[in-house]
Amino acid sequence: MATTFIAIIAPILLLVVLFATRKKESIREVRDLPTPSIAVRALVNERKIIDAIKLYRQESGASLREAKTVIDNVRR
Repeated sequence: MATTFIAIIAPILLLVVLFATRKKESIREVRDLPTPSIAVRALVNERKIIDAIKLYRQESGASLREAKTVIDNVRR
């Protein structure tokens, strides 16, 4: 019984420790990111926001969160 309990608890405890100690993603400031291209701005004007985010990520190498922030700023 104790062996079964340890076999169940050990993996759960390991997952908790791994998630608690994982590296947090550092987000760059919008001003440090490349300016969106004309093609990206055109997609935003056409209200194709997901396509604009995808294209911006391809062009700039930005993370999903960074790209969304930039595109949200273009929309304003």
